[in-house]
Amino acid sequence: MKFEEMQVGMRVKCRTWEDMSKEFPMTGDCGDEILITPDGAGFTSKMKCFCGETGTVVDFKPYEKRVIVKWDNEHRNVESNRFYFEASMFELLVEEESKPPKVHKSKK
Repeated sequence: MKFEEMQVGMRVKCRTWEDMSKEFPMTGDCGDEILITPDGAGFTSKMKCFCGETGTVVDFKPYEKRVIVKWDNEHRNVESNRFYFEASMFELLVEEESKPPKVHKSKK
């Protein structure tokens, strides 16, 4: 996604490492960082735990082109303070994916 396309309240999903590494060059001493060239940021191997995680955009830092996400997985909210996330690291969450699974009650 592009930074200009993002809006507060938008549901997003962090892209997979494999998906981003196909689009952007690898860098770092051990090839353990993906250089997100359009936005000038890197996605490091320490951020892999966010791949596939979903959340809601809650704020932006326009000067840094940073996107602030409230993750559905509460543990990720604490961890995410250590990292910068940019728009290119996300994809729009399809509505069906954002709905919680239905629980079927058994009839007695």
